[in-house]
Amino acid sequence: MSENCNQSCDSCSEDCAERQEQKTDFSEKLHEMSSVKKVIGVVSGKGGVGKSLVTSMLAVTMILIIGLVENMSYFKCPDNSKDYQIFGESHIEEIADKHNLKVLAKLPIDPKISTACDKGMIELFGGSWLEPVAKILEKMEEN
Repeated sequence: MSENCNQSCDSCSEDCAERQEQKTDFSEKLHEMSSVKKVIGVVSGKGGVGKSLVTSMLAVTMILIIGLVENMSYFKCPDNSKDYQIFGESHIEEIADKHNLKVLAKLPIDPKISTACDKGMIELFGGSWLEPVAKILEKMEEN
């Protein structure tokens, strides 16, 4: 115990034997259908574009980028089955070319995808958009 101890462990950073607060375990139980082998966490401090930029660059240097997936790429109208680019024309191909990457998928705006995610059932969602990504990941796991 520090000689300056005021018995208020929640405001103290000392790790003394008399510490009275319990340490919090922030780990989350995996969904029963999940299989996580490795987790890389990159955490940025508050605010600042500089910190965010450094954090992003750190993440990029630590993680192999296998390609790009464009989320909310288009909306498929249920009435006429036409695709509409609600957020304007996509530039994902240009970005991929600039960085020597492949466009692996273009995900539509689909409330059913959101619902499946919210229910923790995205693995059961019937869509083929991410099949190219799955094939790449399966090959990587084999090696």
